[in-house]
Amino acid sequence: MASDLRQFIFGPGSGWTRLIQYVDGTLPTISQPRRFDVVQEVSLEFDLTLEELYGEQIYPVAVGLSKGRVNGRIKLAALGANLINQAFVGSSAGPQSGQRVMAMTGAQIGEFTTVPTASPYQYTVANAATFVADWGVRYGDTGLPLLAVSSVSAAGQYSVSSGGVYTFDAADAGRPVYIDYEYTQPTGATLEMTNVLQGDVAIFSFRYQGIFSGRKIGIYLPNAVSDKFNFQTKLQGFSEPEIMFNAFAGPDGVVGYIYLAS
Repeated sequence: MASDLRQFIFGPGSGWTRLIQYVDGTLPTISQPRRFDVVQEVSLEFDLTLEELYGEQIYPVAVGLSKGRVNGRIKLAALGANLINQAFVGSSAGPQSGQRVMAMTGAQIGEFTTVPTASPYQYTVANAATFVADWGVRYGDTGLPLLAVSSVSAAGQYSVSSGGVYTFDAADAGRPVYIDYEYTQPTGATLEMTNVLQGDVAIFSFRYQGIFSGRKIGIYLPNAVSDKFNFQTKLQGFSEPEIMFNAFAGPDGVVGYIYLAS
């Protein structure tokens, strides 16, 4: 027989997710579990709505529960494509190889170069073979942006071809510039989010465990859906994205389980 044992939780604990239905309604061949990594905070709120019946007196004469919600939130510092897909996007295609990235020179955003000193004053970016899109040019000495035009006719202007060839004005010859552009690389992963029909939703299971002094507390939610993925960054600090979700009862009527030490 279980006994009442005082329990505490210190730290954020650990969390896992297992995708059980893709957003298009299909089922995974193998339901792969994923662990939330570098967890910062976990919040689970069991919220019940009370309906009160009043008569002539100031206090209710009857109280009943009308509906309930299980709201979950997990804040973590490490992300992965498969984890985001399982706990939020739910794409049956899953992450694809490769990604689009912005050009950099060392730790500096943008590809650094100087405007050629000879006509036609053109510069071909280092990743021209996989060039995708131009995102602007700025002077390296002042930081001021140049104006994108179809045909260069004055200082402070530039044009760019689909092959990553940038053309500048003769008046800017020798000026240092940073070129911001997007290109593809074979490493990394891309997760595509599609505009699915209203009502379509990915379903996953959520498992949590906290521990203190060897005593464990666990929560298992067999059916959950995510309604928010909050991604934000800050100066002088690590990003801590949040995934928010709601649990619901499955065909067996079970909403979840709470495990306690005895």
